[in-house]
Amino acid sequence: MVEINNVENGLARISVVNEHGDVLINTFCKPPGQISDYRYEITGLTPDDLENALEYDECRKIVKII
Repeated sequence: MVEINNVENGLARISVVNEHGDVLINTFCKPPGQISDYRYEITGLTPDDLENALEYDECRKIVKII
């Protein structure tokens, strides 16, 4: 989770595994809004990590399919 708009938490990475531990998706996600804190000390995320990330709405669509 990163901070967006100086007040909210935003999803920045999504990982889904099945009951066998197989990875179904593991990708970065651009949260809606302006990222105000990457919380690098906790997340390890940098601006470069999210440069080519999927948009939030696209991540939601993928998870709904899984």
